[in-house]
Amino acid sequence: MPETHDTAPQGAGDTPGRSRAAALKGLALIALVAAGVVLFKVMDLEHVMNAGWVETEITSRGLAGWFWFVGVFGLFMALGLPRQLPSLLAGFAFGVALGTVLTLAGSGLGCAVSFLYARHLGKDFVMSRFEQRIRKVNTLFSRHPFAAAVAIRFMPVGNNLVTNLLAGVSDAPLLPYLAGSMLGYIPQTFVFALLGSGVKVDPLVRISLAALLFVLASWLGYRLYLRFRALAAEEGQELPEA
Repeated sequence: MPETHDTAPQGAGDTPGRSRAAALKGLALIALVAAGVVLFKVMDLEHVMNAGWVETEITSRGLAGWFWFVGVFGLFMALGLPRQLPSLLAGFAFGVALGTVLTLAGSGLGCAVSFLYARHLGKDFVMSRFEQRIRKVNTLFSRHPFAAAVAIRFMPVGNNLVTNLLAGVSDAPLLPYLAGSMLGYIPQTFVFALLGSGVKVDPLVRISLAALLFVLASWLGYRLYLRFRALAAEEGQELPEA
């Protein structure tokens, strides 16, 4: 599990600069993944991946492979695995549409598991580790669980696990929080599934489209985040950047 240091947000005044930095980090990640896809294609390594465990363990199993993917990667995401990796793999193994759906299902499973762990099993641990941050977000998650989750998930980078733990020990109801998270997961999940599918089909077109969609989603997420963070400030709360 990745380290989750309690670094409280600094305040609304420095949000634009930090959000732009987050968007740049996300674009750098897209560029790195795109370079990897191009290299994969140029070196003709696709047959190696097809002959490996992706074909044997996932796609060849049909419906059972779908459940295997959702269950295994859902649990890994509950432990902090970034959802970009499963999205890439799902795009390669299942294609854009099905890969997006299966990754969203796994992301939802991981979100619910870590949320419920914090609420019912790990509350003392989470409270002792993130006490200050919990006080700052409890009212926000309690009053606006759906909108808060959407605003946070739309940001291009962040700590998914910490957000789930904070929400789990707050008074937020699970279902609205989970629904908002699933909605907010869609843009990045689709973009990285599109990148993964580019290993097999039209890599240049799909990489270019993925980069364009990522920029658009990041801009929309940035605007939404600023608007909701302003609402949080009015209520004396702080929207986490996780």
